[in-house]
Amino acid sequence: MQDKSLGQEEKQIQTGYIKVTVKDQEGTPLPKTVIKLSRDGQEVKKITTDQTGEYKFEGLEPGRYIIKVWKQEYDVQEKTVELTNKPLRINILLKKGAKIK
Repeated sequence: MQDKSLGQEEKQIQTGYIKVTVKDQEGTPLPKTVIKLSRDGQEVKKITTDQTGEYKFEGLEPGRYIIKVWKQEYDVQEKTVELTNKPLRINILLKKGAKIK
């Protein structure tokens, strides 16, 4: 039997995750690609992708996030996403372009 006491429980913040997959124009995963996740102008986390070109940002509160992705010899990509309490999967395609100095 479930305890349905209303107003007696602590409010829990719902969290979700954003899983980012980075590939090149041919569909090849891009390992060691830098991904920066920001919210409200503040960096949340900056990482590099694994061998499959992926990374999962976990334990995130719902809201608007900016995902910035770059790798040497590829164009920088930036995407704004809205996270709810459900998982969000984002695919980023990097195109060959300017070199990052």
